[in-house]
Amino acid sequence: MLGVATFHLLGPVLSAVYGLAVSQVGALQGITLKKNIVEAVLYAEVLSQLILTTMPILLKMSGSETVLWFAGSFVLHLTWGIVLGFVMHYGLLRVVLGSVVGRGLRQESANRSKSNNLHHIERS
Repeated sequence: MLGVATFHLLGPVLSAVYGLAVSQVGALQGITLKKNIVEAVLYAEVLSQLILTTMPILLKMSGSETVLWFAGSFVLHLTWGIVLGFVMHYGLLRVVLGSVVGRGLRQESANRSKSNNLHHIERS
């Protein structure tokens, strides 16, 4: 039971640490969705594999059980990394950088709208 509680506490805490790091490091802000997902997946996989190496040692798993353990955890943490990358990419744009990026995006959208309206009027 303690393992399950630890698992459910570590996920949100490590996600928050990643979010804090991304929001504070300028080089990680404003990157593409693909790069954000790749970085989040690398973060999730490296951290999880470091933590998961203790399980086969403590439980004295056989070789095939250990491979299955790491393969299964790889897929699950890959999913966590992908979701974390999406959340950070879109959430960071809206929440943390919303005042700066949001204004720029709204202005760009307004300019496009005006441009489209002018082209439509000129054609008429």
